[in-house]
Amino acid sequence: MLTSSLEKAALAGDYASVNGILRMANTIFNNFRHHEAGFAPLLQQLFLKTDSLIDSGGGSAAMLTPLLESQRLCCRIFFSLPECFKGHMNEWMGVFNKCLSCNYPSLESTADGLELVDDLRCAVCDNINLYMDKYEEEFQRFVEGFALAVCTLLREVSKSPIRDQLATRAINFLTTVSTTSAHHALFANGIRDICQSIVIPNLSLREKDKQLFEMDFMEFIRRDMDGNTRRGIACELLKGLATYYKPQVTQVVSHEIHKLLSSFATNPAAQVRTCLQIFLMLKASLQTL
Repeated sequence: MLTSSLEKAALAGDYASVNGILRMANTIFNNFRHHEAGFAPLLQQLFLKTDSLIDSGGGSAAMLTPLLESQRLCCRIFFSLPECFKGHMNEWMGVFNKCLSCNYPSLESTADGLELVDDLRCAVCDNINLYMDKYEEEFQRFVEGFALAVCTLLREVSKSPIRDQLATRAINFLTTVSTTSAHHALFANGIRDICQSIVIPNLSLREKDKQLFEMDFMEFIRRDMDGNTRRGIACELLKGLATYYKPQVTQVVSHEIHKLLSSFATNPAAQVRTCLQIFLMLKASLQTL
């Protein structure tokens, strides 16, 4: 019933119905992952068809919104049925990379549109993390391309809290790659760049962090100790990079701490933020080195 309904809606190009059926399917497969009953081939067909429509549709927000929502839901179902697509990695991974690499200006110019695009990218990051964990040998030919796409994406992601989920999921992928013996060499010539353009910006304090510290420093410390923040995930990446490149990481971190100390020395009374930055960098370096 589910398969035939989806097939009919997809043939009609009725994405309101398609997305409603996909939401239902996502709920089902979240709970019953081994009962796909022929759904996977149709899902792949829909995923590739929708990708073609995105490429040829002109890029308006009204056109892209239901299509990207469909892709997001397909990605979520993919996560529940990963073994069904092992034999079709080329098709899926090509589109996944595109989702991470492409920009959608008509959507990303609004808060709701940006949230949709980031939700799709989060789903893609979850999927490539899953394949890196479960099917590393089969997935290895795609790792370099995804590492490049994720690094590029993270350099463009702002520090806004609304983008925290995307940042943490993307950094998680880089951390996994950096700690594997087969793939860490991808970062060999870019340690300084990754630290300076990805790790350190995500260790930096934002205005909301400063406000929280001033209002409730115990809560600030609790959240920081939990590690499930941009700063915590960035620390994990730093530790991952240090697994094979400790001297290079040590040099970068030492340089940044020296810069912060110099900044503090110029005007100690006005440098509350710098004090916290020094604390966080020292914490990261102690965990790493």
